Amino acid sequence: MERMIFNLNNVQERRNHIRIPIIISVKEYSASGVTLCLSRDISPGGMALRRAANGEAPEGEVILEFNLPGVDEKLQVKSEFLRSTQNKKIQSGVVKFSQLPQKLQKWFELTGELYQRQTYIT
Repeated sequence: MERMIFNLNNVQERRNHIRIPIIISVKEYSASGVTLCLSRDISPGGMALRRAANGEAPEGEVILEFNLPGVDEKLQVKSEFLRSTQNKKIQSGVVKFSQLPQKLQKWFELTGELYQRQTYIT
């Protein structure tokens, strides 16, 4: 019988896009106001976020505002809040990008290629 080994740290195979781990400050604009968040990772499809668990997660459309290393201006990205989980102190959420600004798309082309080389070359 063939033995299968799963690496839970490499969930890339189940996703459409490579996820790049990055912790940056993110402002999330929603109908309920502005919330300061931290990113966990980013991909061309969206972003995983964390915030203090002091309220309800937004529903529907949000605007994310953030800076990325190597990009000379603050990016604003229309997004859709998909889901969240919460414990006593932290709320984790996932947003899907509705549209990618050209500078963000270019950043993914450059950074994603470098990240893949670094990750998969052993």
